[in-house]
Amino acid sequence: MFSMASSIPATSYVLTEGIIDDLQILATQNPNKSDVNGMLQVIRTSSALAPSILDLPPVSLSLIQQEVAQQVKKYEDLLLQHTDEAGGIKHWKAEAEAYSQGAAALEVDLTHEKANADHLRSISAGGSCARIESIPDLETFDSSRDKLRSFIAHLRLKIHGDGHKFPDVQHQLQYASGRLSGIAFD
Repeated sequence: MFSMASSIPATSYVLTEGIIDDLQILATQNPNKSDVNGMLQVIRTSSALAPSILDLPPVSLSLIQQEVAQQVKKYEDLLLQHTDEAGGIKHWKAEAEAYSQGAAALEVDLTHEKANADHLRSISAGGSCARIESIPDLETFDSSRDKLRSFIAHLRLKIHGDGHKFPDVQHQLQYASGRLSGIAFD
């Protein structure tokens, strides 16, 4: 089957290959220059072709116009869809650009913060800030009664003086028990 055009409804214009071949034969014959046999061939082909052509459904101009209008509508819808997609792409490109600029600004902020952190490290490492003096560790206590008061006084000074090292009672007890030896530890 051969359809004349995609915009014409298929039921309106369907020609078989045989009909097309016969029409091509008729189109090549020149009645002014043909002999009698050629003219008989044209008549035979025409009489065989006529019933096939008459069996075709009638062509309706309004159906063809409707089909063309539908095709134009489909084309316009596709064009509008592609235009919307292009607008969406522009939107996403703009949003990506905004994120890129935000990321660049964050990188600049990060560089500044790293510089600040390096500066603070250099100040604390260089000794520019006053360092907190640590109280020396206590001698271990071995349970002699004459050294008990001195041990307790030094322990209190150490815990209060180096309070940042002993944030809670648990740390204080661990330090005190670590300074015991002999019978006092047992």
